[in-house]
Amino acid sequence: MPETKICPNCGKEILAVAKKCKYCGTWIEPKHEFRCPVCCEVIPEDSVICPVCHERLRPDPDPAPETVVEESVKQPQPELPAEPSEPEAAETPPRKWLYFILAGIVALGLAAFLLFGPKGTDESPYDDSAALHEWFFENLGTHVENLSTSPELKARLTKLLSKEDVDDIESLLSNSLTGSEPNLGLSHDETGLDIYILSDVRAVGGKQESVIIKYFDYGELGLLYAANMVGGKFNTAEEKVKYEGHISPLVKQYEYSGRIGSGSNSTRIDMNLWVDGPGVAVNEVRGFYRERGASYKNPLQGLVRSGEPYTLELKVEESEDWFPPQFQFNLPKPIEQADGLKGEYVLNFGHDDVEDPDTPKGLYGIPVALTLERADMDDGYPAVNVKRFSGKMTKDGKTRDIEMVLKIDGEGYPEIDGACGYYRDLAKPSKRIFFKYGLIKAEAGADWTLDLISRDGKECFTLTFTWPLNGLEQVEGAWTKLKEGRPKDPGNFYRVVLNDEY
Repeated sequence: MPETKICPNCGKEILAVAKKCKYCGTWIEPKHEFRCPVCCEVIPEDSVICPVCHERLRPDPDPAPETVVEESVKQPQPELPAEPSEPEAAETPPRKWLYFILAGIVALGLAAFLLFGPKGTDESPYDDSAALHEWFFENLGTHVENLSTSPELKARLTKLLSKEDVDDIESLLSNSLTGSEPNLGLSHDETGLDIYILSDVRAVGGKQESVIIKYFDYGELGLLYAANMVGGKFNTAEEKVKYEGHISPLVKQYEYSGRIGSGSNSTRIDMNLWVDGPGVAVNEVRGFYRERGASYKNPLQGLVRSGEPYTLELKVEESEDWFPPQFQFNLPKPIEQADGLKGEYVLNFGHDDVEDPDTPKGLYGIPVALTLERADMDDGYPAVNVKRFSGKMTKDGKTRDIEMVLKIDGEGYPEIDGACGYYRDLAKPSKRIFFKYGLIKAEAGADWTLDLISRDGKECFTLTFTWPLNGLEQVEGAWTKLKEGRPKDPGNFYRVVLNDEY
């Protein structure tokens, strides 16, 4: 079960990671965690030298205070007309009509300023949120080598850090250890807020240098957080602003699996899509697909087009074909309401003069049937990584073949990340048993454990491992039935061995 805490205002029980009480709406001050940029372990925020890897994180024991950018737009006040100077010799009493005239001038000036004067959003340092949202979404799932394609992001980071820091960040991105692997992803917090994460690392002189940039996308504004360890210097800064608007998720993520073609010639594929909206015209879509068992991801980019029904067109990027392959799906409903995707995988073999009856010519469509496997398996906790396992449950010579899909918060570290998902007995492939959200735990001198309890509370998998869950090729554990939250028969359990399908 996920850890909980008590709301200081209404006294009701809420998730330990919650920033806002879902019952009374009270905002709760978050507890910030600080990760070492070299070894990624959680350490005290004021550490000068990492207590784990012993790398120096700051140049001296008295670091400069964290840079905070907080700007507010001040409305200029209209200048009052100067009071007419009176000759020293004149001692005539003031006239009442003069006060009425001055009051009228002030009122007219104030009305004109409010009507025609500058608005706060025009001078706001965050009025480029639409451009930043578009840039981050367009680059989702790709490898960003420099920031030049986003003048807005580069300007904001320069203001937040410095020009030298931004130059170091661009140098790191273009010479990273990850090569061409994607370095820009999407995460969410418990409110559904979109958090874009651009991170990378490189090796210099036997040491690692790293950078992480987070963009918190509120929709009508967005805030940046940046941290970089370059040249032995550690810098971190974040933008802050008082924001009381409505926070809602903008980008939704869906996982599909299905087949291209039919029969023995069909190909099993998995597809992940990010949809910039509910999935209606003209929402943009990005993502990737890969053949089951393959490691390479084929990036996708597309658009929902208007019509009756809608049409979703997804072009396969980075294709060497002169006419890149495309997926074309008909949508009788918006994507968020659809139970699956059906359409064609369209290829274009071109037109040539070669008289070869075995060579297809022109457009050629292969039927595609994709079924939505997402359902509500995330249980309100969108995940960073998805792991697919297949394996066996054994007891007293009896064997059950199973498949398990887990959505993991992060890499799968104890006391930080959790997971949920489902499993199914391959003897009954149409029935999926969904898990509640579970936190990975660690006890002194023991393995890490993850308890996956079914939503009806009648069965539990206890997985044990000594490495972050997302990086494991095999995981072992046990399965047992539950009664009132406890093992129904402590001695009656199945041994479980699961292997990563990829």
